[in-house]
Amino acid sequence: MRQDATSLGKLVRLTHLDVSHNALTDCLKIEPPLPQLRYARLCHNSIASLRPLAGFRNLQELWLDNNQLTRLSGLEGMVTLRVLSACSNQLETLEGLQGLPLHELYVNHNRLTTLEPIHSLQALRVLQARANQLRHLRGCEGLTMLGSVDVSDNDIHSLEELKPCQGLRLLQALNIEGNRMQTISNARLNVLNILPGLLSLGPQTVSSNEKVYAANMHGDDFYATRAIRQTHFPEGELDDGGNAEPPLCVMLPASDGTDGVLRGEVDELAETAAAMEAVLVQEDPAHNLAELFRDKYTDELDLLRACFVWMVRNGQPMPHCNSTKQFHEAAPVLRPELKKF
Repeated sequence: MRQDATSLGKLVRLTHLDVSHNALTDCLKIEPPLPQLRYARLCHNSIASLRPLAGFRNLQELWLDNNQLTRLSGLEGMVTLRVLSACSNQLETLEGLQGLPLHELYVNHNRLTTLEPIHSLQALRVLQARANQLRHLRGCEGLTMLGSVDVSDNDIHSLEELKPCQGLRLLQALNIEGNRMQTISNARLNVLNILPGLLSLGPQTVSSNEKVYAANMHGDDFYATRAIRQTHFPEGELDDGGNAEPPLCVMLPASDGTDGVLRGEVDELAETAAAMEAVLVQEDPAHNLAELFRDKYTDELDLLRACFVWMVRNGQPMPHCNSTKQFHEAAPVLRPELKKF
């Protein structure tokens, strides 16, 4: 087993170096630095710190897995470094990477609590930080080239902590398996609603049906719906990380064309509801619009959708049906047939 690599300094034309599974304590302690070295693998050694490596001006890949590193200082000035892997070390921070032209960064199985020091890695395309102690994804915002992120087996518990990735248009693959947020009701659909550009989430690809379901969780009337939820459901699903029980109508499945109330019929529904309300104001001072819907829709799903459309368009709960409990109690008795409409 080698304890140093100083004797390699004479190999001035060496481009690839693999000295894994030795007892090295220094990283690339080679004098003079090898000017042509492009690839260096020093995994499974005893390296605890990095000496300045700027002399290896053509190095493009550096693999340091299974060592004893606690920091990554010493990489300043490595203007050609594209791939860095330091998995299974003892890293507690990613300080020292600022400004590097990295395309791929692998730091799985360390002790990281934040990704914020990587905010300047503008060329980064692949990030793997599996099995750390991360609680958020701050630091990823602005990394516009990022296409794949793996933060599985961390301590992310809120959907809100994914929002730093919302503006990343090239992000197609995200793995959040093994985080506490996986226990949130409809977690997968909520993530797809926040990050609709994903093509894979965890080990599974994202289907077109999932994207439709995720979009329909909020729909085109998101802001009006949110106003209703903030009034009547103040612990909305994103406000507390998704643990609150959302309104039933928000979670209805997307239409498949057979349930009678398609998205294209929303305007017609709104006009019908307005006509019903106009008649009702004249004929019924109690203004029981929910009761008036009784004979219009014979299918319970149609009925719930119709009532929800009214609430969204009017920005307030339906009279005499102004809470989830009342909504559930009213639904079975609202059985309709308003022939004049």
